[in-house]
Formats: sequence, C-alpha cells, structure tokens
Amino acid sequence: MADVTIDDIVEKVWIVGSPDTVAEKLSAVCEATGGWGTTLVYGHDYLDDVKPWNYSLQLLTEEVAPKMA
Repeated sequence: MADVTIDDIVEKVWIVGSPDTVAEKLSAVCEATGGWGTTLVYGHDYLDDVKPWNYSLQLLTEEVAPKMA
C-alpha cells in the first residue's frame, strides 16, 4: 500500500485553493457526480481569530458561488 501524503489529500480530497481553483474543483466534482443540491462548508472553532474564517466565507459567497451558478 502506498503512503498517502498531505499533498495527495490537498489535491484529491480537499477542495481548497484560490477562488478560481475552488470553483474549478467544485465544477469537476459536480460534473463527475451529476450535481447536488447543497454544498456544506466544514469549519472549526475560529473564535480565537475569526477574520481568516470570515474572509474565506466571503470569498466563497462572493467569488466562488457566482461561478457555480
């Protein structure tokens, strides 16, 4: 069995990256699966530093979501 690296997970499992990259990955998954009704965003407790989390959600709603419409 081959070792799984963090690069493998980032590339093949997680949907992370710039807004363009995230939109491309989501579009590819949507095409491969026939689509879905809702996208869930997995989050953690970001109370210690909420600004990066809020910025990520802002990018998702303002830049990624419109490309998926």
